[in-house]
Amino acid sequence: MVEKGEIMADNKKKTLLIVDDSEIDREILKNILLAEFNVIDVGSGSKAVEIFKTHSETKIDGMLLDIYMPVMDGFSVLDNMQRLGLHGFPIIMISADALKDNIIRAATYGVTAFIKKPFDKKVVLDKVNQLFFGKKQAEEVFSKDELDTNVSEKSLDEIDNYVDRLTLLYTSYLKDNGIDTTLYKKVRELMHFMLEQYSLDNPEKKLSPDLVRVVCDAAYLYDIGKMVVSHNEKEVAGLTEKARSPFYTHTLAGAAFVRLNTSPSVSFFTKVCGDICSQHHERYDGKGYPRALFGDSISIFAQMCSLSIQFSKEFLARGFDAAYNAIETDKDAYSSDLCYMLKCLRPRLSAFYNA
Repeated sequence: MVEKGEIMADNKKKTLLIVDDSEIDREILKNILLAEFNVIDVGSGSKAVEIFKTHSETKIDGMLLDIYMPVMDGFSVLDNMQRLGLHGFPIIMISADALKDNIIRAATYGVTAFIKKPFDKKVVLDKVNQLFFGKKQAEEVFSKDELDTNVSEKSLDEIDNYVDRLTLLYTSYLKDNGIDTTLYKKVRELMHFMLEQYSLDNPEKKLSPDLVRVVCDAAYLYDIGKMVVSHNEKEVAGLTEKARSPFYTHTLAGAAFVRLNTSPSVSFFTKVCGDICSQHHERYDGKGYPRALFGDSISIFAQMCSLSIQFSKEFLARGFDAAYNAIETDKDAYSSDLCYMLKCLRPRLSAFYNA
């Protein structure tokens, strides 16, 4: 049973579940989080599963889950959650050593964030607010000073090196699996046009050529998570939307994969690319995958990439006019600003594609 005193409820606050066999670590996390959140803390994986099975009246908004616990470790808890049908549940994994294999394995369950022991208060709060509650992210603020900071000359060199490694790895994967790269190239091209138009429409948020290039590089890698998590497209096609959602973990796996590089010099790229990877199946109307994000809680770059993907697929399959019609028909998937931007781009795109 859940121990007395573990649930401290305030209906105005979100509720987090901490699962860690170390009482000291649980107390540290509680002291960090209690000012802003309700906290339930348990000392074993089995008690966490018990809460999900028998305390359905307790609304839990997110979980901080230790990997290494006796009897039932963190991954066993995730297995049980899948069997209980708890998909898309926001989770941060806790570990003293965020190993690559653990990060990739966790991504297959939809986990995209890790915090390391010993805990840093700012890191914990930033991760929780960013992952669970959609606080504004750095890339959404387009002042020139911030862009210069995010994409400095030193950062560009390291970003370029990292992009080259990722692109080589991804291109090799596509080639080995007989997958044509044309779609990814078209997505990158259209992203470039859209980012330039965004700059023209928002002069106060003017994007530098270097920033545009970095974002386009990120867009090319939007499906890199499929290297980590594969699924049978034919099997998915026959399922309902709700039943299909667990198969879209490649989005979260891609985000986790590109964020394995934690160097501050590449943080802007990993943030942008991670958002694009994890959110390119999201829709502006909130009916997308894997988290049903709504409106501008979806990164502006991910919104652009999502539109670029659909447009490029339609263009390659049925031609230029059909691509525009597809966006117009499904306009609820995108913000009105992006649809208008694409309309403004039509003469330039027509000249480009016809040429």
